[in-house]
Amino acid sequence: MLNEMNQGPDVLSLTLSGTLSEADVASILERLEEALAREGDLNLLAEFSDDWSPSLVVFAPWRSRGSEWLKNAAARFKRVAVIADARWIRGAAWLESKVLYGVDYRIFSTAQRAEAKNWVATGAEPPVPRAFLATESLGADEFSFRWQGHLSHEDLPQVKHFMDQLIAHGPGLKLLADLRGYDGYDLGLLRDAELMEKKRLVLGLLSRYALVGAPLWLTALVGAVSHLTRLDLKCFGADEMESAKAWLQQPPGT
Repeated sequence: MLNEMNQGPDVLSLTLSGTLSEADVASILERLEEALAREGDLNLLAEFSDDWSPSLVVFAPWRSRGSEWLKNAAARFKRVAVIADARWIRGAAWLESKVLYGVDYRIFSTAQRAEAKNWVATGAEPPVPRAFLATESLGADEFSFRWQGHLSHEDLPQVKHFMDQLIAHGPGLKLLADLRGYDGYDLGLLRDAELMEKKRLVLGLLSRYALVGAPLWLTALVGAVSHLTRLDLKCFGADEMESAKAWLQQPPGT
């Protein structure tokens, strides 16, 4: 279903939920053609609910206009903001961002709706939240952290300080990672020798490690290697935080 929002003359703003009908697609194309008829750059704000699902009816009208029309239409957009929480939608948006050359394409969560609207309308950079936060200690040997967003070099002081705390504690550590907002990391971090050494030391001290809301690829990796290590390693769904905390407090091997 299409729910329209009004954002300004140079912003095409849409909210999408459920399954789009032919009338929804026709309405989107009508609004797009009206916007393309005006001069100047265009910007797009598209918000997707978790229950949004594509259907074949979406693609036929676009394909009928031809690749040249689609190419010219895409070239008119300066900024594109996608608001979504569902990981598969965010992943699809990320792939699309890699093929829309020359477009400033950003992906926001629903919690960042205000920042997305302001950015797409004005181009003003949204505040950059800290991606890494040490959270409450769960017990004498139990620690936790939250990875929210994209980890960059600016987060390294917090990450290294947290690792130093874990290393100072010594063996028998139990760690809970809240990855429900995980959005990757700068590959350059892998070249930080100090960070990699601290990571090696921490992993050697862990007895139990719970990951909550991990992306599918990491969940699959954990499942593949968990039986190859002495470390009790387990993934939990995004809605299983309390189960993860309870499991962490149990004796190793249970």
